[in-house]
Order: sequence, then structure tokens, then C-alpha cells
Amino acid sequence: MTVSSLSICLAFKKIADITCGTRPEAVHIRMIDPLDRILSVSLSPEYQSEVFTYLSQYLGIEKPRRGQPLLLTLNQASAIVTLALRAMKPKQGVELAASSKSPMSK
Repeated sequence: MTVSSLSICLAFKKIADITCGTRPEAVHIRMIDPLDRILSVSLSPEYQSEVFTYLSQYLGIEKPRRGQPLLLTLNQASAIVTLALRAMKPKQGVELAASSKSPMSK
């Protein structure tokens, strides 16, 4: 899967929402090594521990030192986007099922 900065940003916001109950206003993403395709992702300190622990638990991504940005390959970034999309599907399915029952019951 090809990922964009926007899809990575939205994935981090979704994971923050899952782990912290709120979304950060900003997620800073930079390509720091275009040849090796290494990205730097920075989050506000109040989100780092929970989000990075979640990524470590579900994807085995090593947590950076406190206050440091998370360094990712494009493959890891793609896995994060996929993880966030999977996290969305059950909730959407429940909402769809609930909304489809209402019109039929009337």
C-alpha cells in the first residue's frame, strides 16, 4: 500500500483517539532520508507514551526515547495506516448495522 503524509497523519490521530480518548491537533511528519525512505513522526508529549506503546504492542515498532521523534520506514508507516483502518472497521460496521435496523423496524 502506498501511503501519503496525510494518511499517516490521520492514522496517528486515530490511534491517539483509541489510546488517549482524544486526537492531537498536529502530527509532524518529515522525510528525513529519501533514499532509504525513513520518516520522522513527532507527537505532542501527552500522546507519545500511549501511542508508541500501542504501536510497539501491535506492530513491534521500537519506542523512541522520551521526547524523541519516532523513526519509521515506509513499510512501517504503511502498517500503521493499515492498523488504523482496521481499528475503524468494527466501529463503522456496528454503526451501519444499527442504522440499517432502524428503518426496517418502522
